[in-house]
Amino acid sequence: MKKALSCIISVAMTLGSVTLISAAAEAETIIVDNGLEYTAVSDSVLMLTGVRDKTATSVTIPASVDGKNVIVENGIFSDCPNLKSISTDENSSDIKSIDGVLFDEGGSRLLAFPRGLKGEYTIPEGTVGIAENAFENSAGLTMINIPDSLTTIGSYAFKNCTTLTGFSKPIPLTLTGEALYGCTALKSIELARSSELKYIGAFKFENCPNLETLIIPNNYILTSSFNINNCPKLKNVVLPDRSNDLLLTVTNCAQLDSLILPTSGDNGKGFYSHATISKCPSITELNISNAQKVSVKDMDSLEVIKLTISPYGSIDEINNNIDYATCPKLKDIYIYNADIQPNAKEIELMAANDITLHCRKTEKWSSYLDSHKVKYVFIDDEIIYGDVNIDGTVNMSDAVLIMQSIANPSKYKLTDQGSKNADMDGDGVTNADALAIQKKLLKLD
Repeated sequence: MKKALSCIISVAMTLGSVTLISAAAEAETIIVDNGLEYTAVSDSVLMLTGVRDKTATSVTIPASVDGKNVIVENGIFSDCPNLKSISTDENSSDIKSIDGVLFDEGGSRLLAFPRGLKGEYTIPEGTVGIAENAFENSAGLTMINIPDSLTTIGSYAFKNCTTLTGFSKPIPLTLTGEALYGCTALKSIELARSSELKYIGAFKFENCPNLETLIIPNNYILTSSFNINNCPKLKNVVLPDRSNDLLLTVTNCAQLDSLILPTSGDNGKGFYSHATISKCPSITELNISNAQKVSVKDMDSLEVIKLTISPYGSIDEINNNIDYATCPKLKDIYIYNADIQPNAKEIELMAANDITLHCRKTEKWSSYLDSHKVKYVFIDDEIIYGDVNIDGTVNMSDAVLIMQSIANPSKYKLTDQGSKNADMDGDGVTNADALAIQKKLLKLD
């Protein structure tokens, strides 16, 4: 399928060993038996590598051929559009059939799904993993019911399942490779929550014409590169709080109006090495924490950028990449670090584009800004309701801080400005303010 019609999710992780294996490069002998092709991978093992009759509606895999045990190659049935049943010999020691679907002998790993089956499919409870290419080209599949036992999904597992609209519950990671490549009908993707901390690397998510929601909960840490591109119906993206040396790109998402970015890292200092946000015309506010470099351009509705700059960054590195000409409504930039050295070139650009700079009230900033024509406001004099920890972002950590300060005020004491920001209803800081923040985040206020 052409890339323009593909939906790609790519996550660099490792899938445990499975009965399905790839063809060995040194394989030499090809055997044909009852319409099935086998390749010798050793003196005692043959691998099923081909089906001669692509119109077959059923296939039976023997336990052995010519005295050699039979194993199965990844995706071997993906080019059999009419296949509705995969059977195995009762003497097979490595594989078995459950309701016409191929599993490993213990039934813990789903190896191959018949492409001709249509509609909804329920993965049996006890299934731990889905092998690579297991559902590839199952164009009639509409819904997957996931068991509580499932923990891993292999690369290209659902490749080109063009009618698959969703899963019965949040899907587990480890997702490996491009597990959902070509799933153009998907409307929502939510990864499963757990108490175990997991890492996501090299996540590529693009060209998904029907996707509206992407949710990755806080038991994940984003690392390496994370790309969300060309998703015209995507409205809400929720990413985990933590990242580590992340290259983030979000572009060409016309309806995206909510983008919650990570604010910390697994080492307490997590940061973006570079964040690029462009061509998302519905976003009005960006909150970007711990970034070395930020590129923002072609944002028609963007009004506010809030930056908590990494200790490794500088105002020069950040603002050099903000294209004021293509962000016509941008009027306010917040920089929350008190120790960032001002840069004359960037201050002049802000002044020329009528930008108001919001910064910390320090002697360094005061003396510097007074000598320039830029408009500025000291954050310390502003009330930003909900920003209890004064980091420029209103999120669950602010609500938690309120509750902690009430339960243990000697340990979790709010600053004067934090108390002002926390008082959402004007009745002093109470648990009702924490609830008000949560409602705001859920857009229930």
